[in-house]
Amino acid sequence: MMITLGNKKFKYKKDIKQFVSDNIENWAHGKIDKNHNDFNFMYELFYRHPELERKLYESDIEYFHVVSKSNKQLAYKCINGSRDTFSWKCCISQKSPSHLAMVKMAMRNSVDFQIAEYRNINNTICVDCSKNLLFCDVDHKKPFIELFNDFFEEYEVDRPDLKISTKRNIDEIKTTSFDLQDEYTKSFYDEWVKYHYVNAILQYLCKKCHKIKTKIDSK
Repeated sequence: MMITLGNKKFKYKKDIKQFVSDNIENWAHGKIDKNHNDFNFMYELFYRHPELERKLYESDIEYFHVVSKSNKQLAYKCINGSRDTFSWKCCISQKSPSHLAMVKMAMRNSVDFQIAEYRNINNTICVDCSKNLLFCDVDHKKPFIELFNDFFEEYEVDRPDLKISTKRNIDEIKTTSFDLQDEYTKSFYDEWVKYHYVNAILQYLCKKCHKIKTKIDSK
């Protein structure tokens, strides 16, 4: 059975994922409003989200935009001013993220300040092709997933006991973080942030080199 999203047809869910991956770089340059060629695709993709609480008529949505390419985050803004984020991966799979996936997301967000600090003290020169650009991606030389797995091998953690919090930031976008009011979760957070600081080797990659490395790391 073909999957139709807007004016595009896909045989498999993996084909939708590939289409999004191929186009997200272009989408990141601006808003995807009703004049955009991919607005109807984006709207119908959004409508597949497993946690959609109510039907959003097309006229309610003013535009979509990319929040985070690496974390598969998109966002929408309604004509009444409300806005929110959603995962295009969840829209494709039509499954809500597992607790483990939420923990992984919170762990990434927990070290965002270290990524920001790296940007502030280093020149944006790609380590692979040596291009000096105004903006490069900050990459984990050792893939993040390996740091994630190594951490849990080294530390005894009852992952189901970790408390996750979803809050809105200054832009009214929902972010996933740890509930630091919970003593066990706060202890875990402190150890993880320290572990990442000591073990993560950060580097700059231009978008092209980063894409190549990501494909190699995922094999």
